[in-house]
Amino acid sequence: MGHYKTILEDIRGGNSAIAQAIIDVAYISLITASPLPRWKQGFQVMMDKGKEQFVNNLPIIQLVEAHLNMMLHIIWGHCLIHHAQQHFALDGSQ
Repeated sequence: MGHYKTILEDIRGGNSAIAQAIIDVAYISLITASPLPRWKQGFQVMMDKGKEQFVNNLPIIQLVEAHLNMMLHIIWGHCLIHHAQQHFALDGSQ
């Protein structure tokens, strides 16, 4: 994650060339429907909450590559929130 911190510092310093290159690669792979090879891998981690002995109560987290995670956040998060706002499906507290 150190390289992401370095890129963020570059952006804050006014140099966004590396960040723009990363965005361009992700955007091109999305519009051409050809995912990057590293996006095809994921890991499922089962976490022990320590409260109960039953396997069906263990949370499972899907870990994916950071750029894919960011793209999914932007696409799904933005689209779902926009759709929910259009259809008044959000609770007043959200």
